[in-house]
Amino acid sequence: MANPLIKIMVRAKKDRDAVEATIRTFYKDWDNQIEVVTMRGARKYDDVVNRIENEAHNFEGIVVVLYARELNRLKDYKDYPINVRLSKVDKAKIRNARISEIYWAIEKGKALFRLHARWLPDEHAYVHFSNLGSPIKISCKPTYDLYYAVGKKHKEMFQEISHSEIGNNPLVIKYDQGVHEVYQGDVLAMRILIPYEYTDEVKLVGKGEYIPIDTDIDTCVDLNNVYLKFLEDFAFKIFELARTMTNYDRIIVPWSGGKDSTASLILALKYFKKDDIVPIFVDTLLDFPQNKSYVDEITERLNIDYIYVKADLATELKHRGVLPTKDNRWCTRVKLNALYNAIQKVSDEPIIIIGDRDSESLLRLKRPFIRWHEGMLQVAPIKIWSSALVQLYLFKQGVRLNPLYELGFYRLGCYICPAFRSWERMILEKYFKEFAKYRKCFSTPI
Repeated sequence: MANPLIKIMVRAKKDRDAVEATIRTFYKDWDNQIEVVTMRGARKYDDVVNRIENEAHNFEGIVVVLYARELNRLKDYKDYPINVRLSKVDKAKIRNARISEIYWAIEKGKALFRLHARWLPDEHAYVHFSNLGSPIKISCKPTYDLYYAVGKKHKEMFQEISHSEIGNNPLVIKYDQGVHEVYQGDVLAMRILIPYEYTDEVKLVGKGEYIPIDTDIDTCVDLNNVYLKFLEDFAFKIFELARTMTNYDRIIVPWSGGKDSTASLILALKYFKKDDIVPIFVDTLLDFPQNKSYVDEITERLNIDYIYVKADLATELKHRGVLPTKDNRWCTRVKLNALYNAIQKVSDEPIIIIGDRDSESLLRLKRPFIRWHEGMLQVAPIKIWSSALVQLYLFKQGVRLNPLYELGFYRLGCYICPAFRSWERMILEKYFKEFAKYRKCFSTPI
């Protein structure tokens, strides 16, 4: 197989057969983006490690090493290459596991590229790839995420809920079911429950003993520079493979003003010809005004142009009389129609660069890095990144975050977004009373 993006490494041929059966079932749309290799039956620890490191050093993609109890000593292998992660299948041999168990082990291996943080107290910073410093206990599940609560007002949101002082830029781990853990250095400071229902209340459900500590974001960028470069190079490898799959005439970047689409745009600008890149901002007329202001600011910072398109959700909402819901996101179709119409005017065969990440949803987790969608090639260069890594990457490029993040938003969109939770309701009622009032005029259970 030529130029895969992911290699799944197992000990022997029979293990490979089991993983290939898993790929045929769960990764059938991934084509040439994933392959399985073996350690040629190696059993001794030194032989296994040598096989892993030889494979990794000659490969520009990511390597997920699956091991079972027969290679249990690998759990002590800590200094593996930057593009390798180890994931255990709880069976005597890989071949003894169900394909669903193998699938989950592969996904946990991928998730380990983002679910890692260690605290360096002398530096007042976190590192996201090495074994230096004190470990942060992060449960590994593919839909978990971590991010920095950057900004004074973002910090104040946590302080109001906990009635306690915390330092600047705390690290937050976002688990399932609305659970968020806020760290001060390597200490769990508080656990907060953010219900998915817009009308429910945010709750403090746990609190530890800690000393308020400021996280130095600039130092975090410096400490993670090598890892950010690796992730950038891996994104370029994704682009390289995509280029072989189509005779593209334009690189389209749907640009919302959020961190993910902004990071994807910067990656595209670094790899493709600038004249081939067309960012498109779709204004729903219910967008936060900060989004377009931010796009205008970064446009000037990057010395580029973009296409401005309207998708009139305001008129559509008045016609329907009810807000979109999680089960009926009619707003998404209106926005996509406006985007696709704009694309058709500038390109016959585009590559679409999107900011999708695995931790956002199970649906996005299952999608490959590169896929055909509605006749166009979509590419997700930051698919395995965490929010924290996206934030640090933007800071490394000298690009600030959209100021809405500093108010506490985890994700950005329209102020009628059906994905808004109780947390976003608090922000709306605190800083955007008119928008909160507007929502109530059309409110339905979300």
